[in-house]
Amino acid sequence: MHALSIADIEHATLVGGSCRTEAKGRAFAETYDCEWYSETEPMLEATEPDVLIVCTPSGAHLEPTITAADHGVDVLCEKPLEITTDRIDEMVATADAAGITLGGVFQQRFTDLLGKVHEAAVDSRFGQLSVANAYVPGGATTSTTTGRGKGPRSLTAAVR
Repeated sequence: MHALSIADIEHATLVGGSCRTEAKGRAFAETYDCEWYSETEPMLEATEPDVLIVCTPSGAHLEPTITAADHGVDVLCEKPLEITTDRIDEMVATADAAGITLGGVFQQRFTDLLGKVHEAAVDSRFGQLSVANAYVPGGATTSTTTGRGKGPRSLTAAVR
């Protein structure tokens, strides 16, 4: 999804993808016309991106973020930022110390389904709410995946 979104942004180019699984990484690189790297650091050194998009599994976001900060590269990180508040605090402190921007992704926020839920909440159709949680099986709604295949589950991407 990130690679497809990058392709839609004028003046943005996906320049590399880092994936520990060579077959998946090479397939991603071929599909999205970029270079594959087995590790984040060599990718950052070779591509000199403006932004690193961290799409690794939850619990594996800290390390590529620190690597990006060491290279002065801004980070856009999939949710959750990390799995413990200590790791999140370390990510934020590292980003602040390096003077980079650290952003988090929550792309489900603008789906049709959540728009309808928001509308219902605003119209008080649920009564008085104090907390609302929702789970979307499979991690995505049909509207966010129609016509698009799923890529590697462990990926970081460099964008210039």
